[in-house]
Amino acid sequence: MPVAPDLLLIDFDGVLADLDERRRHHALAQATGATASDIAHVLAQHRWQPGPHAPDPDAQRCAALEAALAVTVTPAQWHAARMAATTIRRDCQALLLQVSRHTPVAVLSNNPAALAGPIAQALAIDALPAS
Repeated sequence: MPVAPDLLLIDFDGVLADLDERRRHHALAQATGATASDIAHVLAQHRWQPGPHAPDPDAQRCAALEAALAVTVTPAQWHAARMAATTIRRDCQALLLQVSRHTPVAVLSNNPAALAGPIAQALAIDALPAS
C-alpha cells in the first residue's frame, strides 16, 4: 500500500511554469521606455551568481539596467514583467491542487521573499510562506 508523503517539494520554474525571457524583456521595455534588445543585452552581461552572501539578484539586475540604460526599474516593474513572462503549466497546476488537498506542498523559487505572493496567486493556491 502506498504511503502518503509528508511534504511535496516542487520547483516553480521549469516544472510548474515556464519563463519566456523575451516576454520579460518586452514587458520591461514597455515599463521603462528602453528597447527590449538593450534590456536583453544588459541582462545577458549581468549574470547573477548565487552564494551564501550574495545580494538580492533582482536588485542587482535592476541596478545594472538602470546604470547601463539610464532608466528607472522599480522592484514592482521587475516582478510584474517576471509574472507577465510566466506561463503556468495547467496540467501541473491541477495536479498540485489535487495533491495539496492531502499533502502539504512547498514551491521552490530563487527569490521567495518577492515571488511567494505572485506565485501563489498564479497557481491559485493559498498563500505560500516566503522562506
